[in-house]
Amino acid sequence: MFGTIRKHSTVLWIVVITLTIISFVIFFTPDVGRQGGGSDRGELGTINGRPITQEEYGEAFREAIIQFGNEQQARTRGVNLQQAAIERLMVRAKIEEMNVRVSEKALAAFITSMPSFRDRQSGTFRKDMYDAFLQRLMAENGVREEDFHRFLRTELGIQRLQELFGQAGRLMTPGEAEELFRQENEQCVVELVAFTPFDFVGKVQTASSNLSQFYSNRLALYRLPERLVVNFVKFDFTNYTAEADAEMAKLTNLTARIDAVYNARGPAAYTDTNNQPLPAAQAKEKIKTEYREELATVSARKAANAFALTLDELKSPKPENLITLADERKLQVFESKPFSEFDTPPGLEVMENFSRQAFTLSAEEPFRGPIQGADAFFVISLKRKLPSEIPAMESILQRVMDDYRSEESMRQARQAGEDFAAKVQAGLQAGKTFDKLCAESKVTARSVPPFALSSRAVDGLDRSVGLVDLQNVVQSLSPGQASKFSPTREGGFVVFVKSRLPAAEDKVKEELPQFLTEMRQMRQRQAFQEWFRRSLETVRVSGRLATAGRN
Repeated sequence: MFGTIRKHSTVLWIVVITLTIISFVIFFTPDVGRQGGGSDRGELGTINGRPITQEEYGEAFREAIIQFGNEQQARTRGVNLQQAAIERLMVRAKIEEMNVRVSEKALAAFITSMPSFRDRQSGTFRKDMYDAFLQRLMAENGVREEDFHRFLRTELGIQRLQELFGQAGRLMTPGEAEELFRQENEQCVVELVAFTPFDFVGKVQTASSNLSQFYSNRLALYRLPERLVVNFVKFDFTNYTAEADAEMAKLTNLTARIDAVYNARGPAAYTDTNNQPLPAAQAKEKIKTEYREELATVSARKAANAFALTLDELKSPKPENLITLADERKLQVFESKPFSEFDTPPGLEVMENFSRQAFTLSAEEPFRGPIQGADAFFVISLKRKLPSEIPAMESILQRVMDDYRSEESMRQARQAGEDFAAKVQAGLQAGKTFDKLCAESKVTARSVPPFALSSRAVDGLDRSVGLVDLQNVVQSLSPGQASKFSPTREGGFVVFVKSRLPAAEDKVKEELPQFLTEMRQMRQRQAFQEWFRRSLETVRVSGRLATAGRN
C-alpha cells in the first residue's frame, strides 16, 4: 500500500532549480516589483520584525517569476506571484535565521555544472552560452545577473537546510526497502467486469414526460447568462509579415543574433516529428521564422494602437464611430456571435480577457482595445446586449435529450454494477466461482495482463478503467476475493483477484539498490518538508505584506 501512495501521490518538491532553469522563458515588466499592494518607496511591512522595503519585495517578485514564469503562466499552474514573492521573503528570513551561507565558490560550482551551460559533446562549461543567456534575459526581460544569482542562492540555501533537517527521513533499513519493493512488484492476476453508460444508452426511454421533468429540475443549468454581441476590427499578424521582413532586412547582425539564441537554447530545443534535434541550419531557420512572427506582431499592435487612439480622440464617443473610422481606413468590421462574460466568442481565438474587457464597455467608454488574441489584435465596440433567459425546452430539445440519455445511462450502468457486485459477494461466500456468477448475470469478465502496484501502464486494459483506480482497489484484496463496485467517471467496475505472483528475484536483485536510494531520498524530502512547513508557520509577517498576496 505504501508503494502505491509513493508512486501516485504528488511529492511537493521545494527545490526546483533544475526544472526551472532548463527553459528560462521569462516575461515581465521591469517595474513589476511595484505591484502587490505597496507604494513606490518605503516599507511594506515586516518579516520577523525586520522591515521589508519595496526594493526587497521587487527582488523577491523577480525571483518568483524566474521560478514560475510570467503571471499568465503562474496562474495556469495555480500560483499567485504576489504570494510567491512574499513566501520567498519568508524563506529567505528562515535561511538567515539558520545562519546558512552560500559562498561564491559554491554558487560558481553550481552554475558551471548546469546542463544548460555545458557543451553537448564535451560536457565542459561554456561561458559564451552563459553570457548569451544573461544578455537575453536582460535584453528581453530586464532580469539582471544579480537577480539570477540571488535566486540560485535561495534555492541552494534550501538544499542546505534539507541536508541538515531531512536526515531523519534517510533512516530506512535495506530490509524495510526490500519488503516494500516486493509488495510493489508483486504481480496481480485479475479478471475485470466494466460497466459503462455506452452499454445502456439503447435501454434509455426518452418519454416526453421524463424529458419535461428532467428539464424542469435543471432550469438553472439551462439558463443563458447575459450575453454581448460586439463589432470588432481585427489586425491579423499575418497582414504585417512584409513589414517584418523589411525590418529584418535592416539588421546587419541578424545572423549573429540567431546564432546566439541557438547556442543559448541548445540543439535539443528544436526537434523534428520524431523528437530528434533538427540540423543546425533548420533550427536557425525556425528561429528566424519566430523572429519574423514577433516583428509582425509588433507591427500589428502599432496599427491597432493607432486605430484605437484615433477612436479615443473623437469628440463624441459612441459605438458607431468604430464602423465609421473603419470605413474611412478601408478596414473590415466583423460582428461576433453572442458570448457571456465567462466564455470566449465562438470562432475567435482569444483569451478570457477579451470577454472581461467587452463586459466593461459603457456609454462613456464605448471602445476597448487593442486586445491580443492568438493570431491578431482586436479593437471592439458594443453592438447589443442580450439579457439572461431560460430557453424553452423545444429550442434546446436535442441538448436536453442528450443530457437525459447521458445521466440515465450512467445511472443504469452504476446500478447494474452495484447489483452485480452484491451478487458476487454473496455467491463467492456460497462457494460459487466468479466465472459462474458472471455467466448467471450475463456479463463478460475480461482477463487483465498481470500488473504490479508499481506498474505505469498495462496493455489491453479496458479504456473505461484507469490503472491507478484498479491498483488502489486490488491492493487490499487477496486471491479469491472480489471488490465492491468501484464507480469511475466512465461508469465503474468490479474486479476479481485470481492470484498474486511474487516479484521476480532477478528484478529484486537488479533494482532494489536504486529503490532503497530513492526511498531514502523521498523520506528525506518528506521529513524536511514537514520541518520546513512548521518552520514557516513561525515566521511573523505584518503590514501590507500580510495581505498583499491575498488580493
